[in-house]
Amino acid sequence: MIFIKSIIFTILWFLWTFCLGILCTPILFYKKCNKVISRIGYIWAKITLMILKAGCGISYEVTGIENIPNNAFIVASKHQSAWETIFFLLLFKNPVFIIKKELTKIPIYGWYLGKMSMIIIDRKKGTNAIKQINFGAQEAIKDNRPIIIFPEGTRTSPDTRIQYKSGIKFLYDEFGDKVPVIPIALNAGKYWINKSIIKKPGIIKVKIMPQLNSRSDGKFLKNLQHIIDSNSEKL
Repeated sequence: MIFIKSIIFTILWFLWTFCLGILCTPILFYKKCNKVISRIGYIWAKITLMILKAGCGISYEVTGIENIPNNAFIVASKHQSAWETIFFLLLFKNPVFIIKKELTKIPIYGWYLGKMSMIIIDRKKGTNAIKQINFGAQEAIKDNRPIIIFPEGTRTSPDTRIQYKSGIKFLYDEFGDKVPVIPIALNAGKYWINKSIIKKPGIIKVKIMPQLNSRSDGKFLKNLQHIIDSNSEKL
């Protein structure tokens, strides 16, 4: 039954994405449409999660909302599935994701990513990718938008630990004095199974933690990974 429900959800999700994407296509031709498309993204995410709950029995629970700053900030989050990329469009106002260039090539989905002023990086270009992050982060902070980065650089299974990439360390070194870094733990991979069509019923837990400050001991990346991974494993 879980398999059948997962297939039905996937079909409905793609249909919903396709219909909304095509319906709103004319907006993409406007130069300054970021805020409008961000609103479309919010609606898309909200309906998607409603379909997910109705069809697969997956809901969510968030703690630590009070730790979200009022002004620009950097989110460093555990990455276990596509679920959190959808949910963060709902949780944060007009967020900026740091994404790999390949995602912009996905039909419809990629069109909108390109118009939402995301920080798009080409990992093959090495130091140039850091320059792209630097410029994009400056613009996001100037516009008072939250910056979302997944330090692992890829989706990982629950209870799996891999070395965090240097992107978050660069952001912290460059902008840590201006904006806070907010760690987020979650367990989405237990229910939205990575690299699988299966969606298991349950409650996805998201824990938003207080800002991290490790300038005094110089162990930012190590402390960040410990906080995010250990808290995610407890959920």
